[in-house]
Amino acid sequence: MVLVGRDLRCWKVVGVVDLGVARPFGERVLRFVVGQSVHRIEQEIAESESMTLEQLKARAASSIQANPDDWRDDEAIAGEAGPPRDEQELLDELAAAVRAAPSVPQIINALYGEQLEG
Repeated sequence: MVLVGRDLRCWKVVGVVDLGVARPFGERVLRFVVGQSVHRIEQEIAESESMTLEQLKARAASSIQANPDDWRDDEAIAGEAGPPRDEQELLDELAAAVRAAPSVPQIINALYGEQLEG
């Protein structure tokens, strides 16, 4: 995994250690019952070569097409808020929005529906 900052500096995740389940006992029991848990993790990152905005947009758009299950909008495909939409059209629109973004915050806005400025 690569983390990219607003300034396009990059860090690669080089290690992750699961420190176990966290939270008070009662909450852990409730989360176990519903099939969820909250783990504390420790991450090690190392700075790597920066990338250009165009490289970041290409990488994000490629991820959308390569991992459609991660980016699928099931409600739109099922037509829950209007007529059903074609999955590939939605993925193509998302990738196009990423490619059109003028900054890192705008890429995040396109991907996740946030309202970041910049």
